[in-house]
Amino acid sequence: MGTLVAVLIFALVFFAVGVSLLTLKKYEAGTTPIVFGIALFYFVVFVAAPIELCTGRPASRIDKGEYKVAFVYVAGENVNIGIEKNIGEGKDKSEELFLYQFPKSDFGNGPVNIRAKKLVVVEPGEFRKLMLE
Repeated sequence: MGTLVAVLIFALVFFAVGVSLLTLKKYEAGTTPIVFGIALFYFVVFVAAPIELCTGRPASRIDKGEYKVAFVYVAGENVNIGIEKNIGEGKDKSEELFLYQFPKSDFGNGPVNIRAKKLVVVEPGEFRKLMLE
């Protein structure tokens, strides 16, 4: 998020420089920074920010592998799983919680193990199978 704020400030500075050049009656030099500032502002606010910032909705896609489970909650036909992932490297490494939601049918016909501590995702071909252990 820090990068987005820096780029947003950069866009606003460009826009301000363009406006100041226009007030000094330097029209040729002032329009380019204004257009560039507006374009960069548009890109940050409407393209990059929605991708970079979370919506708060649980994810429903997960890659093949094993994951550490913090909690499992069954709500109707959905299974909500909190997965702990290590983010970053070195001294910036931290464990963060990610919420996933899957249909109950992805876990087979039996009961869902709500005391599980590990999620195993197996993908043989196009079929995805989730196992809570």
